[in-house]
Amino acid sequence: MSPPGRPKGESPSAQREGSPVSPLPGLDLSQPISGPAYSRGYRIGASVVLVLIAVQAWRAWDEMAPLLNAQAGWVLGAGAAVLIGSYALLLRSTTVIDATGLQQTGLIDKKIAWNEIRQARLRGLGFARRLVVSTGYGKFRAFYGGTPQLQAAFAAIAARHAQVRPI
Repeated sequence: MSPPGRPKGESPSAQREGSPVSPLPGLDLSQPISGPAYSRGYRIGASVVLVLIAVQAWRAWDEMAPLLNAQAGWVLGAGAAVLIGSYALLLRSTTVIDATGLQQTGLIDKKIAWNEIRQARLRGLGFARRLVVSTGYGKFRAFYGGTPQLQAAFAAIAARHAQVRPI
């Protein structure tokens, strides 16, 4: 059953298509706001941690190699591949804010439409600030913004959705 005011079978985003009104007053979404999901400081920190893990793993391998069998080498290699893959996705992830809502690529792609947002808050400090969004369905999603433009948009979204809206 469709909500009142929406024709049967029409998606929530279809109501907004072609509408010049921004879902957030004071925020121009005629052009999407996009950028890296994680700030430069966050990515540098992740790089430093990855290098430290690699150095420690290399040292441990030198000491433990004679005691390990071939299967242990495969398991450790698979763990290293997962770590490097996660790191690569962290470096490539992007956040986009447009007229349809928020989306973020990465290890797990996230997307939320404007009409699904029940409450939004800014969390974190410094280079790891994120927008935590809750829906009326008990789901929470954290969106990271690594540029000043994304952070300013997150502040506008949080101000607009600070109060819990009824479902």
